[in-house]
Amino acid sequence: MAGLSFVHTHLGIRLRALREFAGRSPYDVARTPNIGSRSALLRLEGGETRDVLMPVVDHLCRYYGADRDLRHELNRMAIACSDSGTDAWWEPVGTPTWAGLLFELEPKATTISTYETESVAGLLQTERTIRALLVANPRLTAQDVDDLTRKRLARQSRVLSDAAAHSPMCHFVLSEAALRRRVGGTDVHAEQMKHLKELDRCPTVSVSIVRFDVGATPGTAHPFVLLDFPKDYARTVVYSESALGATYSDALDEVTTRKGMFKSIRAVSVPIGDFVLWR
Repeated sequence: MAGLSFVHTHLGIRLRALREFAGRSPYDVARTPNIGSRSALLRLEGGETRDVLMPVVDHLCRYYGADRDLRHELNRMAIACSDSGTDAWWEPVGTPTWAGLLFELEPKATTISTYETESVAGLLQTERTIRALLVANPRLTAQDVDDLTRKRLARQSRVLSDAAAHSPMCHFVLSEAALRRRVGGTDVHAEQMKHLKELDRCPTVSVSIVRFDVGATPGTAHPFVLLDFPKDYARTVVYSESALGATYSDALDEVTTRKGMFKSIRAVSVPIGDFVLWR
């Protein structure tokens, strides 16, 4: 599926997912104010509506029962459609996990390829590791920590659980630095290492490590995630984070570059089962 731009495409995908979750047919929605017709709705969902109107998107979000945070994000996308011909989307720091695009993309992917340099990838973290990382943020209350921990574990279940309707192939390459940082102390760290090795034995998960003695690699300072999808869903997406927020792109040159980087990095990594973390 390819709309007029990245934002058009993924706004349409998210609106369709909301409609289907709400149990509404295109005919139901076409009878509501502001939509016009079934064909107009399907063009919007297909990313083919050039002039997306924010009031229309807001109406649909309310009609489908979207919460305030998700409604805010989709309205931002609608506004961006009016001046966006780019193959990228940006989310600021503080965007709630469940309202972010990544939360919706991960379960739909056929393959997720993740490279991390400074910490264990979020999908691989134990509950105690998650809590230790969150507690280190002085701005979070105890209730915030509990809520965010629950949501991050739910995110893992959506992608990695054997009970998930669709489990993508997940390839994780971690820098040795990510394993040497003893987040939460010795016991939590030992539990995390054991968990990584257990996950690596799952048929849809591989975990490998780039050792320090490898030296420089193409992605030494650039963590990123590649998400591949069925051809009728969306093009491959590159996801990356910074101190200011998260960026998504399906630009061909960036996707090609990142795929080459991941292939090169993974080629010099070793399976976690063969990796020994010397003190």
